[in-house]
Amino acid sequence: MSKPAAIAKALNGTIGANLLGVQFQMLSYGVLCACAWRYAQRSYGDSRWFKGMIFLAWCICTFSLCLTSHALYTLTITNFLSFAILNVKPWSVNLLLVVNASVVVLVRLVFVYRLWRLCKSTNRIGFVVVVGVTLTIMFSLVDLVNDITIRSFVYAHRNDQLEPRRVLFEVVFFSGLSADILLTVLLCVFLNGSRTGLRRTDSVINILILYAIETGLFPSIIEGAGMVAFYVRPGTFIFVAFYIQIANLYLIALLTSQVSSRAPLTVTDPRPG
Repeated sequence: MSKPAAIAKALNGTIGANLLGVQFQMLSYGVLCACAWRYAQRSYGDSRWFKGMIFLAWCICTFSLCLTSHALYTLTITNFLSFAILNVKPWSVNLLLVVNASVVVLVRLVFVYRLWRLCKSTNRIGFVVVVGVTLTIMFSLVDLVNDITIRSFVYAHRNDQLEPRRVLFEVVFFSGLSADILLTVLLCVFLNGSRTGLRRTDSVINILILYAIETGLFPSIIEGAGMVAFYVRPGTFIFVAFYIQIANLYLIALLTSQVSSRAPLTVTDPRPG
């Protein structure tokens, strides 16, 4: 491979991946701001600490966008024509692991709180719910701890220890996926058990179940794509382009479900008769 071709390939996997990732992150951040504004208009009944958690998560997502913009500026402007920077990830990229993990864990804990409150209000707290909630919290904390550990490896510049980092990435992915699946299943089981037999309310419950499945598993699919990119091209920033979307997607999922749960029961049953 000629030198220009090798440089172009390196740029595609580093600056190119970062550029596309930041562009998609800006799009998802715009959607997030729209969802946050809609939630602010319908946030009646929520406690101040709950609104504060939502605002904190939104601030962290904003900080995450600032970090990715800094990384892109560092790669394209500050170190213009300095190809040595392609072998070293900017500090802002490394910090993204902890920042995004903080939002993900925060959103999962809010989902767990909502599920616990719903079960408590209907006196349906059982052994399965308690175990599921406990496991979800444990998997979420494992996810955060491993992200901090990976950040420590990168900060120490221990590039020779790629295998430990690979194992930690696997633990992060599978613990996060397990937490998402558990939480989605618990929400769907609770919603399915809330059917009243009335067509209009059951139709709304069906929509809420679809919301729970789509918003719960879609971020995991994106995270899984990032995991595949990390295995296939470990020396590039391609996996970062997927990973930086996670925080926005999780918060969008929370805000969407929060707003949809307050939607008026105007959905009609599509079945004839």
